[in-house]
Amino acid sequence: MWDAWKERKGELIQKKVSDLENYGKQLVAIFHTKEVPSPVVLGSRNEAVVKILDGLLLLLEESPDSLSQEELKKLGDRGVEVVLKLSARLNTLSSRILTTKQEKGGV
Repeated sequence: MWDAWKERKGELIQKKVSDLENYGKQLVAIFHTKEVPSPVVLGSRNEAVVKILDGLLLLLEESPDSLSQEELKKLGDRGVEVVLKLSARLNTLSSRILTTKQEKGGV
């Protein structure tokens, strides 16, 4: 394998140089035209958690039945553990939110 690489090393270098000359300017132009989002500055950890959960919700709502039975089986123990723990935490959080709203007379 090493001998084959050594024999074709010169070809590879020439190909890299050629491709860089032909496509390099196009790639630079593509990268410079893309809009780079400005970093989001969050005031607290809680705000970050809400943003992450909002993104997760968007992903899950895009294709709610995206995981087949086979894919669910392939999640493995760690995947199942994460989903169950997250579900429990979110249930606790939603219960606290509802309780707080009821105490304030909101619900």
